[in-house]
Amino acid sequence: MLEHLLTYLSQPVATLLAGILAAVTTVLLGFVVGRRKTVHDRLYEEQAKVVAALFERFETLDKRIYDLVHPYDVGKTTKLQKATEAARSFNDLQFYYRSKSIWFSRGTSRRVEHFIGRYRQTFQDFSQELGRENPHPDAQKWLEVWTRFEKESPEIRDRLETEFRAALGYRTARLRRVGLNTRPLLSRSWSWIKERRQ
Repeated sequence: MLEHLLTYLSQPVATLLAGILAAVTTVLLGFVVGRRKTVHDRLYEEQAKVVAALFERFETLDKRIYDLVHPYDVGKTTKLQKATEAARSFNDLQFYYRSKSIWFSRGTSRRVEHFIGRYRQTFQDFSQELGRENPHPDAQKWLEVWTRFEKESPEIRDRLETEFRAALGYRTARLRRVGLNTRPLLSRSWSWIKERRQ
C-alpha cells in the first residue's frame, strides 16, 4: 500500500515539474531569441544609417563635379571655388567611407574602394595645382573626369541603394546584393574557362 501511495503522489509532482520546466524553457528561449533579434535589428538600423550617409556624400560629390564641368556658370562662384568644393566633397566621401567601411558588404566595399582609388590621384593632382601661385585647373581634364564619373556613378549609386534596402530587410535587395557581389567572380571564372579551352 505504501508503494501505491508513493506512485500516486509522484505522478502529479512529475506532471507539475514537467509543466514548470516547459514554461521556464519557453521563457528562457523567448528571451534569448528576442534579445538576438533586437540586437540584429539595431545593427541593421545602424548599417542603414551609415549607407544613407555615404550615399548622401556621394550625391554631394556628384553635384559638385557636375557644377564644376557644366558649361554654364550660374552665380558668382568661380571655377576655382567649384573645384575646391569638389575636392572637399571627395575628401569627405573618402574619409567617411574609410571610417565606416566595415558596415558594407565586401562587394560594395570593393567597388567603392575602386572608385575612390581611381579618383584619388585626380584630386591629388588638382590639389597640387591649387597650391601653385596662379592655379588654373585644366577644364579638359575635369570634363574627362566628369565623363568617366558619369559612366561609373550609376553603378555606385545602385550598389549603395541595394545595400541600404538590404539593411532594411528587403529580401529582394539581399538577393540582388548577392548577385552583384558574385557577378565579377562569375565573369572571371568564365574568362578563365575560355582561356583553358583555347
